[in-house]
Amino acid sequence: MKLPAKVSVLLADDSRAMRALIKNNIVWPGTSFQFTEVDNGTDAVAAYRAKRFDLVLLDIHMPGLDGLRVLRSIRAYDPTALAFMISSDTSGDAAASARENGAMGFVTKPLSAGALCQIMTDLEAVRRAFSVLTVDDSRTGQALLKRGLDLLGIDSVVTGAENGRMAVEACGREYFDIVFLDVHMPDMTGIEALKVIKAQRRDTYAVMVTSDASMETVRDARSHGAEDYLLKPVQQPNLKKVWSRFRVMAPQSLGHAATIF
Repeated sequence: MKLPAKVSVLLADDSRAMRALIKNNIVWPGTSFQFTEVDNGTDAVAAYRAKRFDLVLLDIHMPGLDGLRVLRSIRAYDPTALAFMISSDTSGDAAASARENGAMGFVTKPLSAGALCQIMTDLEAVRRAFSVLTVDDSRTGQALLKRGLDLLGIDSVVTGAENGRMAVEACGREYFDIVFLDVHMPDMTGIEALKVIKAQRRDTYAVMVTSDASMETVRDARSHGAEDYLLKPVQQPNLKKVWSRFRVMAPQSLGHAATIF
């Protein structure tokens, strides 16, 4: 698929000169690149957990955490992370280790314009599944939402949680594009979970699921950061509308289809 107009890049290399070389030589028609630069592995992991990037370029040899450990940490948090490893090590072992740890590719220094162009070509071929969290104390409710998404033909990885506390823990461990939160749950309500999730990651799209259609409930959810809501029992046309609004409002992410309809 065509690259989006803007691609966010996490660039991790302890050499300032190498970072400048990469920034000045990554070009692609119709696409601008927004770089976040770090010079060590610890900051790379922190940067990705603070903001999901479309592309990660990691030097293998960095102070503190090396690139492979960084890659493992990032992919443990976001299994769909798109990362390329960069190294002066031309041995086959280095490339094999990179791929075993989830790298999309491996390029060697000194970097050529052709190698950077190949990275962009590889990215255009990617289709990334949406990561979805469904939170409902009823497993039937979780299953119905997953079934609804499947019927829409959405390429998604769906994780279930049975209460608000589990949802908060899940969002602390992993990245989710969209979270469906039942409002009324034991232990921690959907609204209480929403507050914590939004404090952790404001860019996660939150949909409250409720049988209460009162404006007070809707306003309460909106005031705490919910982008949308669904009424129970969930009807397929309404789920389709919510998903369409999500695709319009959420940032266009690399590898995601612009629309499913």
